[in-house]
Amino acid sequence: MLKLCIDGNLHGSKPSVACWIPPNSDVLKLNIDASFDHTSTCVGVGLIIRNSTGTCEGIRGRFFNGGVDPEHAECLAFQEAIYWAKERGLQKVIFEGDCLNVINSVKYAKPSVHWMNEGIVHEIRHLLSSFSWYNVNYVRRQANNVAHVIANYARTGRYFFDYDCNIPEFFMEEVTNDNCC
Repeated sequence: MLKLCIDGNLHGSKPSVACWIPPNSDVLKLNIDASFDHTSTCVGVGLIIRNSTGTCEGIRGRFFNGGVDPEHAECLAFQEAIYWAKERGLQKVIFEGDCLNVINSVKYAKPSVHWMNEGIVHEIRHLLSSFSWYNVNYVRRQANNVAHVIANYARTGRYFFDYDCNIPEFFMEEVTNDNCC
């Protein structure tokens, strides 16, 4: 069975639904998402680390007050992902997110974000240089759903949490659904 990651089309077949794809065995994948509320300017950050078998190795949620806009929130989420990966001592990481402007700005070092967010993108690029190997990928929302659920949970509940083990069942259900794509 073929799984296509981003709007793939193989030999005239219909495009497949995007889904989370595991990394190689020597790499971890860290999915990133942010949730932004325009009324309150509250931000939720959702992060999840998974290995090549799809096993969740950690979940992080953060709540921040005073975001500027959704793109700013996504920049903050990417920055938080790097801090977390460094805290954990990770060296080979694929960072995956669903905000094309931020991903392109980080990956290609050309400004795709609003000028107010360029400073955070420069900081992200600097922080990434400390990893022995990394990759930055854009994925559709469907392939980033668990991070999205975590971000919404952190924002709406104003929560600040880390789970390395004893991960709540409602998050694990999302991981299982993601792995069954």
